[in-house]
Amino acid sequence: MAPSQGSPPGSRPPRIHPSTVSVRSFPFVAGLLLAASVPTACTRDAARYSSQAPSSTSSTAISPSARACHDSGIIAARFVSDWVRQSGTDAAQIRHLSADPRITPELRQAHHSLLDSARQADPELGLGFDPILDAQDNPDSGFHAVAVDSEGYVHVDGPDGFAVTVHLELRGSRCRVTGSGRLRIPAEKRAPRP
Repeated sequence: MAPSQGSPPGSRPPRIHPSTVSVRSFPFVAGLLLAASVPTACTRDAARYSSQAPSSTSSTAISPSARACHDSGIIAARFVSDWVRQSGTDAAQIRHLSADPRITPELRQAHHSLLDSARQADPELGLGFDPILDAQDNPDSGFHAVAVDSEGYVHVDGPDGFAVTVHLELRGSRCRVTGSGRLRIPAEKRAPRP
């Protein structure tokens, strides 16, 4: 019977030799293979915080920290989505930062210090932008990681050209957000601004 006509009812499907199948043609399978080969703690973080898989990732020499946080693109995109969802007053931001287990104490302290100094300089306006996103305006949803470098910096894109850089590193057995936007991200690693 010709392949285009299908198999007769009750017959076995044709066997496919593994060497003829490309993992690129089955990204879901590639994701399963990758997930099966990583540490359990980061996999739990990804399941807990993932909203969507990264559209693509690129890396060269992977540091041990980045290798352990293989799902850093997913964690970073979810972190940005959660941050945007809570956006509000300075007090709401501080509550969110204090309650989010993904965030390191160093990032919390950098955020608090920047907000305090801005309030002292201009009590009415304060900072005037969101330092976690390094932006005044941002989209409400649609964030995805587009690149992860060997140092743990994740470039997260959103609709309408929005972009932010998030830094993750392994702390204990968990992937943690150590920097985002303007906070604890070197100028050369930050997302470009017009």
